Amino acid sequence: MDVVTVIAIALIAAFLSSVLKQYKPEYALLVSVVAAAVVLISLVSTLIPIISEIKDMMSDAAIPYKYITVLIKSVGICYITQFACDTCKDAGQTSLSSKVELAGRIAICLSALPLYKDLLLLTQTIIGKVS
Repeated sequence: MDVVTVIAIALIAAFLSSVLKQYKPEYALLVSVVAAAVVLISLVSTLIPIISEIKDMMSDAAIPYKYITVLIKSVGICYITQFACDTCKDAGQTSLSSKVELAGRIAICLSALPLYKDLLLLTQTIIGKVS
């Protein structure tokens, strides 16, 4: 899906949402969420070549596959968390939005734990060689 189509969907959804907000606020939120989900799902197909290119670049640089996996998971968590936060804010749930954001940060930290372990082992190896 190209950027013009995404913008068109977003503008139409924003217009419908603002009109519906006056009469049926619950439908206004539904229109916003559905439009955002449609855009997000349609953009997944455009992410596949980007992910493939990242994998190729990292394999050319001799970076292990588990690091690529952590990178891709972290980016996915960021996008999904941002989508959920924006939806909560649109619904007027700012406090809930901040909790979702915190959950996303914790999920990224958890997915990066293997990297922390490898970094610690590398540091210990370097310190052991210097001492």
